[in-house]
Amino acid sequence: KWQLIGEKTFVTGGEKADILLVAATVGKGEDGRNQLQMVLVKQPTQGLIMSPFKLPIDLPMMQEIGHGRALLDKVIVGESDILPGDAYTTYIKPFRTAEDLHILAAFAGDLFRNGIRYQWPSEIKAQILNLVAAIRMLIISDFTHPSVHIALSGLEQQFAHLMDLIEPHWPTNEKSQQQNLQAQQQVLQGAIPARIKRLDAAWRYYSSR
Repeated sequence: KWQLIGEKTFVTGGEKADILLVAATVGKGEDGRNQLQMVLVKQPTQGLIMSPFKLPIDLPMMQEIGHGRALLDKVIVGESDILPGDAYTTYIKPFRTAEDLHILAAFAGDLFRNGIRYQWPSEIKAQILNLVAAIRMLIISDFTHPSVHIALSGLEQQFAHLMDLIEPHWPTNEKSQQQNLQAQQQVLQGAIPARIKRLDAAWRYYSSR
């Protein structure tokens, strides 16, 4: 058996989660990089302390979602708790793409709901549904393929264009809802450097063929 030692300050939904997926280092490889394994940790378990974590009010995240701070003090891990494969390439890297797509899907779904509610032009509502359909196709695709990252970049541009088209159609008394949606978009903005690197790598894949 293994012992899991460490802490994580920012655990979204941590207090309500039944299972945590923890990326833990098991030492360094010959190249000097950390070797990571993904470990399943059930709550509650001995050695795991999850405490509430209040987000700073100016942090561009959805404040209504709970967060926690996890302390792992010699949590016992069995072989069956260790997931196969390298944690970064098999789990962490694809998760970033999955997270972006699901956030984008939530925003698009909210836009369509408002489009019906406020009777936006049919052309705009059709573009929103087209975006939803495209997101769905990417969600069921292989996140490791470079084409997915290029297509995702295109969808993000499409979403930004839609927001510009929709802006004049918000009722005056609902401008606060529009501003709230725009504020929530900052969740995606926080990952821009990682997405730029991912997109550059995807284009290099095609330029080298």
